[in-house]
Amino acid sequence: MSKNVSLKEIASKVGVSVNTVSHALRDLPDISEGLKKKIRKIALEMGYMPNHVAQTMKIEEKPLVAVHISSFNNVYVNAFYQELTRVFSEKDDYSLTFVFSTKDPVEVVKQCILIRADYLISVNYFDEKAVEMAKLNNLHILHTGGEFNPQKGEDYVFADNDVGCRLVARYLYGREKTGKYIYIGIPDYPDESLNIYNNVRREIFEDELKKLDEKAEILQFRADDGNIDKICSLIIGGCRNFFCFNDLEAYSLLRLLENRLGDIEKLFPDIEIVGFDGLSISVIGMRDITTVAVDYGEFSEQIYSVIKKRLENPSMGAQFVAVPVFMHYKKNKSIY
Repeated sequence: MSKNVSLKEIASKVGVSVNTVSHALRDLPDISEGLKKKIRKIALEMGYMPNHVAQTMKIEEKPLVAVHISSFNNVYVNAFYQELTRVFSEKDDYSLTFVFSTKDPVEVVKQCILIRADYLISVNYFDEKAVEMAKLNNLHILHTGGEFNPQKGEDYVFADNDVGCRLVARYLYGREKTGKYIYIGIPDYPDESLNIYNNVRREIFEDELKKLDEKAEILQFRADDGNIDKICSLIIGGCRNFFCFNDLEAYSLLRLLENRLGDIEKLFPDIEIVGFDGLSISVIGMRDITTVAVDYGEFSEQIYSVIKKRLENPSMGAQFVAVPVFMHYKKNKSIY
């Protein structure tokens, strides 16, 4: 991919004038939408990067906030974005657009630059190259998950999972009888999964709950066919307390157990499978389970507040906002 691509080179590639390319990249109304789309696509493929002057020449008065989507199949992200859209629509201070890309972060930033976005929201981790490119083009980034790196200057709004782990630990400790806790992790997000495991373990064994039997242990499993026999044996042996990386893992575990043992909650009425993320109270029709939940409406309000402060004071330091979490306790035994 070439560097410092000029408007003339893009014009030659598309077969139009330099003036047409300039107008298309600035979204001026004298160019058809179809041609604008074609020119932007080719400009992105060629590696074109607008300068600061071109970037600020927008015809919309409202700042443009881009929301990065890497998958349409993530139920957590869909529930969150639904609330985010509602909050921004009600306040009507910013234009909100969605950028879909499964490519690397640099490509996401380039797309945002081409549409001259002022702010980018993403649940994905952005490497230093992408962050530097965004800074050079006055594009601010807000992360709603992933790794924190204050040195990079990005803003963060995140669920307070440390508190969530503490809530899970104290809840399970209060009802544990056998000295065994089972954690259902997930290999797709190894770092995040290990963090939740370690935080709950630390809370139970080291920080607050000092009276736990020295023989107590936390066992790690993946909710799949390869582990289900071991998990069933532990349940039959008296283990009743499970905590999961997220609600989807809790649902997977319930399905596997019910396929193997039948109505697990009827056979073992004292069993507790605790999820994480509160999907059961955010998405209509999901099975009610005990879970650590976050209010996506409050989450979206905090994002709006962070963006507002950033755009009013672009040179301010990185913002870090932890959104409170709470325990939602299962109320019924609805069918998933």
